[in-house]
Amino acid sequence: MRTFFGAVLLIVAAASFAQSPMSEAQSAARAALFGSPAFTQIGILETTAREYSVAGNHAAALPLREKSLALLEEALGKDDIAITPMLLNLARNLAFLGQFDRTLILHTRALEIREKVLGPEHLDTAEALNDLGMSYWALGQHEKALPLQIRTLAIYEKLPGQEGMAASARKYLAATYSALAQYDKVLPLQLQLLSFMEKVYGIEHRSTGEALNDLAITYLALDQPGQALPLSQRALEISQNVLGGNHPDTASNLDTLSRIYKASGFYDEALKVQQRALDIKENGLGPEHRDTLLSLNNLALIYRDLALYDMAIPLQQRVILLTEKNLGLNHPSVPVSLSNIAITYQSLLSLP
Repeated sequence: MRTFFGAVLLIVAAASFAQSPMSEAQSAARAALFGSPAFTQIGILETTAREYSVAGNHAAALPLREKSLALLEEALGKDDIAITPMLLNLARNLAFLGQFDRTLILHTRALEIREKVLGPEHLDTAEALNDLGMSYWALGQHEKALPLQIRTLAIYEKLPGQEGMAASARKYLAATYSALAQYDKVLPLQLQLLSFMEKVYGIEHRSTGEALNDLAITYLALDQPGQALPLSQRALEISQNVLGGNHPDTASNLDTLSRIYKASGFYDEALKVQQRALDIKENGLGPEHRDTLLSLNNLALIYRDLALYDMAIPLQQRVILLTEKNLGLNHPSVPVSLSNIAITYQSLLSLP
């Protein structure tokens, strides 16, 4: 049964490109593959890899996906359009393991093949564009992600029946503009996204809450905490109702609310809310998780604003240590963390 299921997955992946132009050699290679021992082996490998991935064991899935891709490339060639689903699957597996340099190579290959065979505005080309943009995003190279995401959204907006994919593309594009501090371009995308979520999913849906939280962050970046506060409070209420008070996503909503309180000068509220967010993340994600470090950094900044430097500095030192350990010395978060603690020390030395 497992072999059969894996084989069916492969057939579906290859058949989705059946309308693409094929040479006689490619057609013969596909015909020879189906029903062959290699076909059966690929089916077993892919099905087992999928089971490992569903269980969260991405390290165990990786060599199986690498082997199945190698077998398919051997059978069909490295430029056959039918290998691109496996390229993307392997890239996603690597992304779960944080190996973004390798995902970049695979996503680039998949996009080049799909653009050449399917054209620059095909639906499956949009998928490859989006995935490549996400690889650049994960590497902190937002300027390179931006044009890919703009193209992705343009394709989805043109094609009928892709409103949901267009909404996702707007979310990713807004996040990139935000990372580049181009907030005037973020706001209209997020307002469109919120309207879509409320219309399609309802005002109490988790996706609506996420859109509210993102919009609140943008208003905060535009120095409009008064606009941000009710949006953030509404997002937190949805998250608590849908996910529970101790869910990591609820903690992320608390992060946003704390920052808004801080920007509004309500430091007691900001401190209480931020400590709650940190507690949730430490218990649910662990003390070294990237999202936990974000809450830890936010808490340190509140202490700094309150001139409680003896409370802020140890937290900032911990953020730097764990960021360097988990993300590497060259990650963009490292200089930001170093700059934060430098400002804290400067403020400390300026005391009378």
